[in-house]
Amino acid sequence: MSLMDFVTKAVASKAMDQISGGAGMNPEQIQKLLPMATAMLMGGMKKNAQNADGAQALSNALEKHDGGLFDNLQNIGGGDLLGEGQKIVGHALGDKQESAVQALAEAGGVQADQAKNLLAMAGPMLMGALGKAKKEQGFDAGALAGMLGQETASAKQAIPGGMGMLAGFLDADGDGDIKDDIMEGIGKKFLGGLFGKK
Repeated sequence: MSLMDFVTKAVASKAMDQISGGAGMNPEQIQKLLPMATAMLMGGMKKNAQNADGAQALSNALEKHDGGLFDNLQNIGGGDLLGEGQKIVGHALGDKQESAVQALAEAGGVQADQAKNLLAMAGPMLMGALGKAKKEQGFDAGALAGMLGQETASAKQAIPGGMGMLAGFLDADGDGDIKDDIMEGIGKKFLGGLFGKK
């Protein structure tokens, strides 16, 4: 199961009400936008981890994220976690943060503040999923960078066709050119694959 699948399925089964309330969205909007938000953050983390220092910094940060968050997702919308999530989003997306919020808002037909809150809630969940994987598999900073590359490429395939505005965050090879990373019909398995099957 991919990291994006893990996050979105955990929310669907354990914390849809909390995420919906915290973001001010209905469940259908969450189902559409949470995978996008998670994928955008992964894309940012992947780019940050392309150099050794960035990969090591992310690996170090994961020491306090072991996946325990998923045992108590009811607190995901709390002030402390939301603040932590905003910091994670800032580190992951840097100067692309505002454009990411706007792209996500436009994709879902929601307000920018709603999209910003969803990104902030997705941040700790993604870090928790990464930390859980690191703890279970014992990988180092170099392996973490490779994993993020694979996960981002996989996530890209779940973004619906026509969402080209988001594709820049998911440039699979990091060359800044997304044309070689966009596939036709990438949305066919989107919600059905993430929420319709176990």
